[in-house]
Amino acid sequence: MKLILTHFIFQARILLRTPAFLIPTLIFPAMLYCFLGGTGVVHGEATKYLLGSMTVYGVLGVGIYQFSAAIAGERESPFYPWTKTLRGALLPMLIARIMIALCFAIIAVSLLLLAAHVVTEINLNTTQLIKLMGISLIAMVPSILIGMAIGNLCSAKVSIAIANLIFLPLSFLGGLLINANSFSSFMTSLSNLTITRHLGELSWAIVGNHPMPNESWFVVAIYTAALAALVWFAVKRDQNKRFG
Repeated sequence: MKLILTHFIFQARILLRTPAFLIPTLIFPAMLYCFLGGTGVVHGEATKYLLGSMTVYGVLGVGIYQFSAAIAGERESPFYPWTKTLRGALLPMLIARIMIALCFAIIAVSLLLLAAHVVTEINLNTTQLIKLMGISLIAMVPSILIGMAIGNLCSAKVSIAIANLIFLPLSFLGGLLINANSFSSFMTSLSNLTITRHLGELSWAIVGNHPMPNESWFVVAIYTAALAALVWFAVKRDQNKRFG
């Protein structure tokens, strides 16, 4: 436990000193909500669904950017092969990194909820707030797996670029940055194939106070399993290249 706490403090300090990570992941979702909801671009019931969208958007950003950059950077460190030889050294580091991601996700969602309350006076009941936080934690799992896959497959120089190329199109196609009801039939078909659309559907159901679709739970579970398999392949591939 002491080793996990040491890794937690060390990695948290690095992230807190990195504005390139803090601003887009922690502040941008709340700021974007203020721009759209507070200025009247989005109004009425749509402000609730914007809140659901920004919740998923913020959580995915935390996991994808944190893990892709951190793992890719570690793999190029001269100390990385040495740490692989230490018994029990990698698991505490991974646990600490997951704990940090969860903390940052909770902060991002909390800032978003605060912004929503201030600029649009949205009032969710206690059950909705608990469910929204629950969906945030669930969304962290695939976002962390995507980040881990990028970090193990890409170099440090291109990891953030690849993360952007994956995260931004997924956010758009999933209807997190634009109303999914405005999509053409072709775009709707593409949207329904993305995990972001189904995470959005679960979040929208919570803020709209209607039943969450079972189909979305199934798609999220399938995507999570596939991403876990991809991470396993990426880690094995990297180990075979380094150690044979």
